[in-house]
Amino acid sequence: MNSRNKGATGEREFAKSFFIVCGVSLERNLEQTRSGGHDLVVPDSEDSIYAHLIRELAIEVKRRKKITESMLNGFWTQACVQAEEAGLVPCLAYRADNASWRLSLPLDWLYGTKPMDLGYESTFHMGLAGMRHLLVGPEGLNGD
Repeated sequence: MNSRNKGATGEREFAKSFFIVCGVSLERNLEQTRSGGHDLVVPDSEDSIYAHLIRELAIEVKRRKKITESMLNGFWTQACVQAEEAGLVPCLAYRADNASWRLSLPLDWLYGTKPMDLGYESTFHMGLAGMRHLLVGPEGLNGD
């Protein structure tokens, strides 16, 4: 399997898991092949407040047999470059074999402010259940 097919498989796997846990659909960004952009976007048909929050994110997906701290730092740099080009907030979704999906996001996003420090040391990491908790409660990012 070539790297493009492996990447697409990882993106679909993450999108399915994200929908199951967080209830927001994601689809492959078809512009990524032409312009080198981020991997996943929220489809226009999604109209929940949660979908609007996720639209702020440039989601970069990495699925590998093994993921090291050094690799995460490189993946984060790539996610930041792609997010900046799109005018969005970087979000790195990653999973190693025999592990759960994890997300890395800028700490500033957690506080509802525009991310200023995009260094890897200024990120927070969580699983999909953590993202669901941020979105829906008890007083998630949606302000309910």
